[in-house]
Amino acid sequence: MLADLLRELTELYSAVLQAWNSMPPFPGKDFASSPEKFKTALVYAAPTFHVLGYLTYVLFTLTGRIVPNTWSWLMFAYGTSLLTLLEWRMGAPLELLFLPAICAILSIAVFGIRMITASYAEEGNWADFIVGALALVVDIIITVYYLWIGDQLVSGDLSQAQRDEYLFWFLIATNATALTAFSPLIWDMFTGKGQEASLPWILWTLAFGSLTYTTIAEGYLISTLIIYPALNTVLHAVVAYQSVRRQQINHLS
Repeated sequence: MLADLLRELTELYSAVLQAWNSMPPFPGKDFASSPEKFKTALVYAAPTFHVLGYLTYVLFTLTGRIVPNTWSWLMFAYGTSLLTLLEWRMGAPLELLFLPAICAILSIAVFGIRMITASYAEEGNWADFIVGALALVVDIIITVYYLWIGDQLVSGDLSQAQRDEYLFWFLIATNATALTAFSPLIWDMFTGKGQEASLPWILWTLAFGSLTYTTIAEGYLISTLIIYPALNTVLHAVVAYQSVRRQQINHLS
């Protein structure tokens, strides 16, 4: 089962890379001259903002300005890969998968850096642990459910119609786990313990906002595919706002 999952991920990233290489050129200064050129510009903008966000986040992490939330980044690391694979299976246009495919790889990198730089003497309390552990349990349950579906598909116990229905509802549930993945991080921000910087989260908000527009322009306003970019735009904006607010409080104190 794991071998099949890795094979699918390899096929997915190969398809995404081929789609990126076949993209029309960036429209340049006249990107706003037509809806199609504007959409093309945003297809380029979304992954660009995203990579810039990760570069600043890693830099700030290595310099001690940011302390990533371990629980959240663990869930980001495996959850985004799972979601990207599901959207690919659901037939999402590859240009809508550029951002989540990049996010999946780079979130794993951030989690790895967090594990390397983590101090086991860091302060915490039972409330923080409970919030993180409950969020992780929900994510694991959904992941196990997904693996069970995969096993059923391999064994042939589900018809094609049942397969499509299972993947449809599971895609909604997986998008909903963005709430569980963000909950430990947002908990830290609202309780004043989170150590984040606003710039990466602003860049990520712009990235997901660009992807939201592109998804709507592709005709997926009434679709499960709109949940991922729209929900993440809101969640990243919340963290960005709280980061700015925290920086202002620290500046005044």
